Amino acid sequence: MSTLQSALCFTIVFFVIVSCVAAGPILYIQADSSARLFALYKNNLINNKEVMSTDSIHYGSASADSLYCSAERLQYIVYSVTDAVRIVVREVKSF
Repeated sequence: MSTLQSALCFTIVFFVIVSCVAAGPILYIQADSSARLFALYKNNLINNKEVMSTDSIHYGSASADSLYCSAERLQYIVYSVTDAVRIVVREVKSF
């Protein structure tokens, strides 16, 4: 392989890797948001509650939504990871 081919190959591989690494957080945020909305909708159907009702916990200057401080948070993470993996696999297959 010549020097020019090596440089071209390195550049292409570098940009592909950087693009994948940069897209990860964006895909995670989008998938996490979708998973939270789906979980809220699912919990609304099961518990017959309002979808947007949340409760806040305040301690000093810190605050957190109690909705995301329970086992539901694990459900959101699982949904977001599986959605992100599906999106990445779908995009990789489209190449």
